[in-house]
Amino acid sequence: MKAHPRFTAVLMLALSWTSNAQAQESTLQGDAATATVARELRAQDTLSSGMVQRMRGSTLPLGEVTRVQDDALREAIERSARAREPATRFPASVDPQPTPAPAEVPAATPATPTLDLAALRQQAGVGAVEVYQTGRKLDIEGSQSIPLEQGQIVAVRDPTAQPVTVQDANGTQSASPTRLIALDALGKLRQLALVHRVQGLTWNRDLGRFTGILLVGLIDREHPGEQARLTEAIAVQLLAAGALLNPQELAIDRIGGRLEKVEVSIADPDDPFTVQLVSPVDEDVPQATVPLHRIPLVIMAPAQIDAFGIGMSDITVRGRSGRLHAGDVVSLDLDNGALDATSLTVGADGVATTRLRSTGLGQGELKVVGGPYVAAPVKVRYATPFLFLMATLIGAMLGATIFVYARNRGGKLRTRLLFDWLIGIIVGVGITAMIYAGMKLPDWLPTPRNLVGTIVPFAMAFVAAAMGAALITFLTGFKAKT
Repeated sequence: MKAHPRFTAVLMLALSWTSNAQAQESTLQGDAATATVARELRAQDTLSSGMVQRMRGSTLPLGEVTRVQDDALREAIERSARAREPATRFPASVDPQPTPAPAEVPAATPATPTLDLAALRQQAGVGAVEVYQTGRKLDIEGSQSIPLEQGQIVAVRDPTAQPVTVQDANGTQSASPTRLIALDALGKLRQLALVHRVQGLTWNRDLGRFTGILLVGLIDREHPGEQARLTEAIAVQLLAAGALLNPQELAIDRIGGRLEKVEVSIADPDDPFTVQLVSPVDEDVPQATVPLHRIPLVIMAPAQIDAFGIGMSDITVRGRSGRLHAGDVVSLDLDNGALDATSLTVGADGVATTRLRSTGLGQGELKVVGGPYVAAPVKVRYATPFLFLMATLIGAMLGATIFVYARNRGGKLRTRLLFDWLIGIIVGVGITAMIYAGMKLPDWLPTPRNLVGTIVPFAMAFVAAAMGAALITFLTGFKAKT
């Protein structure tokens, strides 16, 4: 059956339109996939723009010290030329014989680059140049150039260089000043650096420890956003006194992209807390200084109290930005003075209290130590208790005078009565001072809370002087003459 010409033309146009639509859809899908990959790469990039700029500024011009081995280059050119040779043409009168299919030409392998070590050492910012093979240092003394092979790393050190460190809202980023020259898995020459990133440790109340994450990895100094692989991983060990690190050893073969994660956990860290990074191919890996995000507290204390143990005051500790959990313990330290307790238990009201007492003249600094808390130190001044001394002395003199006057009943003042008067003053002042300095009174004795003000020492000295003089008179059996 013969097809109609008009039908055939319509069919051909429909097939052509379908093919074009499929090609356009395939192109759009390819563009979308490329955009998705680009977004993923940007999302995996853990370095800030400031870090990228500083890393690029510390690269070496490797083009001046790198060349391809002549033999390897010649072999690669010959293989490429053979692969492009045209097929043999035959005369028209001769029937061509079937030609066997040409053997598959292997792809040209990347040429092995050679580093001119003498020229490398003459570059600015270059000190020691060391070569490592699978983590072991090779002896290259006297070598002018070496072929750089897979698994080898050339460490270029600058004794005057400092680690590259950048701080931003996402934490602190640090990179080693040592340049690591190596080939990636595809044979591309890379200039690498070991980097790490920290964000700080926070208090985990459920575990009773500070916990956090440390990120460690490799990046290309010249192209920090690129990702690649090494054929031989670089080993990095992590050390931190008293801390649990998971894992403690890393084998890093990824260049760029996602950094390796190390979980850090410690109960009572030093501040600042540091983690040492040790690599056999890089002696200058900077240590990671991890900040501690402690719970802020406020210490409420008087600015001044009387010295010599006479002054005392309540100390209150509360959370600055929230309520503390009942049952938690806050540790205080006082360098000059005395506290009733140094380990305070938070009560149901969310605060912890203790009592401060002076021990002499000067100044005491009260601060929070250890644990998950931090607070600004508070200074308390211990002042000379002039008002207390005056009130105590006046009260003792008045009490002793009234007693002596009552005992004398208007007669002439005798020497013995003057002696009793002096004894009464001494007893009144001494008892008052001992009570204020910390001698515990019985619970049944009614005394004003905290023994504050000047009326209390005046009254206490008055009563103590009178009672002391009366006791001395009673014990000696002295009777006044009329």
